[in-house]
Amino acid sequence: MSSATTTTGRYGKLWAGAAGASLTANANQVKRTTQWSVSQKPAAVMEWGDSDGGGFTNRAPGRRDATWTAEGKFDLTTQQWDVFQGGDYCAAELYVNSVDYSSLKYAFSRSVCTEFGLVVNIDTEEVVAWTSGWGNDGTFTTPGGAWADVPYA
Repeated sequence: MSSATTTTGRYGKLWAGAAGASLTANANQVKRTTQWSVSQKPAAVMEWGDSDGGGFTNRAPGRRDATWTAEGKFDLTTQQWDVFQGGDYCAAELYVNSVDYSSLKYAFSRSVCTEFGLVVNIDTEEVVAWTSGWGNDGTFTTPGGAWADVPYA
């Protein structure tokens, strides 16, 4: 495989704002984000057996769902607890590489903050990092549009 066909997360970014808001301005960028991750899966999978299953289990995927997390370094100019609090709703866009590659992003029009954490190292006397967990609330799009427009068969 050639490195010419790979991409890095070097210019990955996280934008967040009011649920349903446009996130095109840099003012919405969450500063000092060090990483984010997204997990997509059906919210529930139905399982059943019936007379047509020949003794095997039938399965059908449930509703589409996604959760995501973000982490970063503490920033005195934009304190993250001013941005994220447990129970808050926000719109978010998580860019794989850069806003120049608009198809390489996850876009959540409404997510709920399920947890917010702050890491403090008393020994080194520093506020080390922040962490946040999110659950999607409604529709979302993925890089390349997968899952966005294609219903389950």
